[in-house]
Amino acid sequence: MLKIKNQQFEIFLNSFPKIELPITLTEDLSVTFSAENKPLRDKDIAAFIHSIDNHIDEYTEYIPCFRIPDTPHFHAVVFWKAMLMENKYVLAVYTIDGQPLDAKVLSITKHSSLGIARSVATIDEDWNILIAKGVEEVNDAYDPNSSKILCLEINPEGKIVPVE
Repeated sequence: MLKIKNQQFEIFLNSFPKIELPITLTEDLSVTFSAENKPLRDKDIAAFIHSIDNHIDEYTEYIPCFRIPDTPHFHAVVFWKAMLMENKYVLAVYTIDGQPLDAKVLSITKHSSLGIARSVATIDEDWNILIAKGVEEVNDAYDPNSSKILCLEINPEGKIVPVE
């Protein structure tokens, strides 16, 4: 178990319950996280989220989702970011003392005049992440041939890297 020296970072981490993997991050799952997890404190958002995500306005909301278990050299959390016309799940990785190591958007729903861009991500027990992306155009049905697949992993140093 990692010893956390920064008390504010420990409070921040405790907002993210550890879960069992695998998990699939869908748009609907954010309702469950919002109902079950306490909101992040403003000072924790300022200290630990703004350093990795500086695109914030008065309509932005953050919901803690979960913490990736069994990370021996770093801490990894997933939060949901809600904005006007766009929602996303973000994976954030921090050092043991709370310094940001890496961050990546895993799943997104984005509305525009052209249609709806969506992606769904699955994180497995080995920290492999499979992301399926697609776009539903305004006047057309969804075309599965337009889908793209991206594979990532969290490496032992806490970096989120593509998998070939």
